[in-house]
Amino acid sequence: MRRLILAVIAFVLVTPSFALMVPATAEAAYTPPAHKVAVVRSTASQAWVDKYNRGYGILTKQDRVFEWLLSQGWDVEQIGDADLSDLAKLKQYDAVVCMWVFAMSPTAANTLTRYVGEGGGLVTLYASPRVAPGVGGSELEDHWARILNYEGWEWGPLSEINQTYFIDDFGAIKYRVNPVWGHPIISGAASILQARGFAAGDMTLVRDPASWVELPRMLSGNKNTEQFMTMTALSTATGSNHYPGTHPGAVTSKYLDGRSAYFYWSPTDMLPNFNQDGTANKTVSTGVKQGQIAAALIESAIGWAADTGGRPGVITRDGRTYAQLSVFQDGIYASQYTQNFGDVSVSGTLAFRVYDPAGRLVRNDVRYKIGVEPGASNRYSTSYTTGKLADGYYRVEVEYVTSYPAYGRTYVETAYVRRGAGTNIRTARDSARTSGQVVFDPRIDRYSGPDTYRTALALADAAGGYPRPGGYVIIASASGGADALVASSLCGAYDAPLVLTAKDSIPSTVDSWLRSSARGFDTAIIVGGTGVVSPAVENRLKTIFGAEDVKRLWGADRYGTAAAVARDVRGRLGASYEGGMVVAGGLALVDAAAASAVASGKTWPIVYVRQGSIPAATASVVSEISSGTVAPEAWIAGGPAVVGSAATAQLRQLVPGIVLKRAGGADRYDTAAKLADIAYADGASWAVTGMGSGKILPETMALGTMVGRANGVMLLTDGRALTSSTSARLTTHRSRIRSVVVGGGTSIANHDVTARISGILP
Repeated sequence: MRRLILAVIAFVLVTPSFALMVPATAEAAYTPPAHKVAVVRSTASQAWVDKYNRGYGILTKQDRVFEWLLSQGWDVEQIGDADLSDLAKLKQYDAVVCMWVFAMSPTAANTLTRYVGEGGGLVTLYASPRVAPGVGGSELEDHWARILNYEGWEWGPLSEINQTYFIDDFGAIKYRVNPVWGHPIISGAASILQARGFAAGDMTLVRDPASWVELPRMLSGNKNTEQFMTMTALSTATGSNHYPGTHPGAVTSKYLDGRSAYFYWSPTDMLPNFNQDGTANKTVSTGVKQGQIAAALIESAIGWAADTGGRPGVITRDGRTYAQLSVFQDGIYASQYTQNFGDVSVSGTLAFRVYDPAGRLVRNDVRYKIGVEPGASNRYSTSYTTGKLADGYYRVEVEYVTSYPAYGRTYVETAYVRRGAGTNIRTARDSARTSGQVVFDPRIDRYSGPDTYRTALALADAAGGYPRPGGYVIIASASGGADALVASSLCGAYDAPLVLTAKDSIPSTVDSWLRSSARGFDTAIIVGGTGVVSPAVENRLKTIFGAEDVKRLWGADRYGTAAAVARDVRGRLGASYEGGMVVAGGLALVDAAAASAVASGKTWPIVYVRQGSIPAATASVVSEISSGTVAPEAWIAGGPAVVGSAATAQLRQLVPGIVLKRAGGADRYDTAAKLADIAYADGASWAVTGMGSGKILPETMALGTMVGRANGVMLLTDGRALTSSTSARLTTHRSRIRSVVVGGGTSIANHDVTARISGILP
C-alpha cells in the first residue's frame, strides 16, 4: 500500500491534469485470471537515462502500468532491479512485466532469461533492455549491441528469447498498428473489450502525434516467434534511413518452457490512467477509445504469457567454424567461416592458429565478439606467411568458442599441410577438442554433481517425495560395485533414496544432506560388509540416527550380500511380494546396473549367479523368497555367456513353475534395450527414460533407483554415441517419452549424445 501511495503522490507531481490521475474503475463483467504478476520498477533504468540526459520518464510509465493493473483487479506487485537477479524471487510470479526496463545487468538479464526458460512469463512493453550500465563505462559502450559487437543482441541475453534482429530506433513517426486476427492475444483482448461492454470488431490503433518505435526483423528460420500485430509508418522517421512500409508491431515467443510477448511500440502511453499524448481518448473505426484497446492488449498479453506451455522442441546453440586453406611456398592463406546450424543466435571468440613442424605456435589470430544468426555464415580472411615455409607438416587449427551468454561451447577443426600443398584444403572436425552443450532440450534432464557422491544426491533430490513414509535411506559404497547394485530393490521396497559414500568416511556434503530435517530421514540401511563400508561410516550414521536405527545387510561375498538384501526385501513386502526377481551374473555388473530400474520399480531383488551354476547362498534365498508366492518370475539380465543354460536349469529346479524371461543382447547396450522391452510389456512406462553409462557404474545405479521410482525404463550409452539398439528404442517410443534423464556429467553422456537424443524426440 505504501508503494501505491507514493506512486500516486509522484503521479500528482508529474501529471499536468489531476483528472488523468483518477484510476480506471474495474469492470465487473471482467475478472482477471488468477495469475500473480510482477511489474518491474527500474530505478537503474531511470538513473542511466538521467545520467545521459535522455529525458525519459521511465518510472512514471512503470507506475502507470502497475496502477492500471491494480485498479482492474490483477494480483500485481512491483519489484526492483535487484529482484531480477534472484531466480527464486522471480519464480514467485507467473509473469514479469518490463516497461522501459532500459538498463539491466548481465546477471539480471541471464537470470530473467532462465526464468522464462523454466516456465515463467515475460511481457515487454517497449524497450528492454538496451544497456548493461557500468559494463563499458560510457553511454555508447554500455549498450549491449556495442558490448557484443552485434545488433542481433540489442536486448542482451533476452535476445535469445525474442529471436528478432534489431535494426533501428524508428522515429519519431506517426504509425498504425493492426491486430493479427487468430492470435490468442488478440482473441483475448477482444474478449476483454466485450466483457467491458465495448465493440471488438476492430482493434486498430493509430499514434498521432508521433513517437519512437523499434524496427526489428524476425531471425530467419526461427521456430518460436510469431507476430500478433503489424506496424505501418504513417510519416517519415526522424533521424533514420529506414522507411519500410510494414514491419512487426508485436511478437510472441515460446522459449523452452516459458512464454514472452514483446511490443515494439508503447501501449502504456495510451492507457486510460496515463494518456500521455491524448491518444487514449481518440477513437478509430469502431468508436472504441484507443486507451481501452491498448489496456486490453496489455492485459491479454500478460494473461497469455503467464499461462503454461512453451515451445515444443529444443534450443540448439551450434556455432561452428571451418577454413579453406591455400598453401604455397611462402605461406598458408585461409578463408575462415563461422556458421550457425542452430536456431538461436550465438556470439563468441574466433581463432586461427598455426603450429610449425617443431610444434611451436607461430600464428595466433584472435577475433572477439564474432556473432552469427541462425542459418547464416560469415567469412574472414587470414594468413601466415614467411619468405619460405619450413620442411615438414604445419598444424592449422581454427576454433570458435560461443561463450555468450555462458554457453561454454568450443568447436575446433584442424588440418596438417606442407609447403606447396595447393588450394581448397578443407579443415576437419577435431572431435577430441570439440566440447560443450549443443542442445538445450527441456525433455532432457541431466542431474550431475562435481563428483559421484553429489551426482547421487542430485538424482535422489530429483526423485523427490520428501519426507517419505518411514524416513528410510539406503547407504552403499560408491566403490562397492556388486553390493551397491543390489541396493536398488531396497530403495523400492522402503521407498528410500540411494546415497553413496566413501569406504572409510562419509563425504561432508553427503553428511549434511542426510541430516536435513526437510528430508526427514530416521533410519539408515547399509548394504555391504565392512570391506566396502567401514565401521567408521557405520558409527557416524549411528551418531546421526541413533544406534538402534542403523542396520547393515551383508554376506561373505557379493552372492551372500545379494541374498541378505533379497531376504530383507521379502520380509519388508510380506504378502504383497509376488515372487519376482532379477537374475544377473555376479561378474557382469553392467547388465545388473541396467536392471536397477526394474529392481527398484518392481521391488524385485537382484540375485547373482555364476555363468554355469548357482552359488549356495543364492540357491537358498531363491527357494526361500519364492516359497508360497503366487507368480514366481525371473528376468535374466544377460545372454548365455553371462547366465548359462546350466544356471537356468538349476533355477527351474529350485522354483518349480517359475517363468523365465531373458534379456540377452549382442552387447551390454542391446541387453539394456531388451530389458526395457520386457519391462514395458509388463507395465513400465517410457515416459521417464533413464540414460545411464555402460562403463561407469555408481552413477548408473543411482539413476536406476530414481527412474524406478517413476516406473520408468533404463537405456545405456558409452558416453560418446548411441548404439543402434538404443536409438531404435528411442525412435519407437519417442511419442511416449516425456523426459530422458541423464545420470551424471559429460563422462556419462556427452553433449553429442544428448543432441542425438534430442534429434530423435519429436
